[in-house]
Amino acid sequence: MDDIEKNANYTITDRIQVGKMTFVLGENPNAPAPFVTWQKMEGRSGYDLGHYMTDRDSAVKDLHRRANNEKEFLASINKKPKERNNAR
Repeated sequence: MDDIEKNANYTITDRIQVGKMTFVLGENPNAPAPFVTWQKMEGRSGYDLGHYMTDRDSAVKDLHRRANNEKEFLASINKKPKERNNAR
């Protein structure tokens, strides 16, 4: 039997790992905002920085936007400076 992950009465339905950060989408049909995206840094317990929404499409877009922003951030800090050709 698969374990169903829950957080704050939301069932985690989707997950994207980017580096040391995990982004998740949670659903709770009984909540005023039935959909939420959260982030969690590796080594920390619990999720934080929730974005709450009323429709799944917006939540899925937000989940991917958050993951893509993290990918872009990691790419920007991992860029090596271009080597200069000083030979004349």
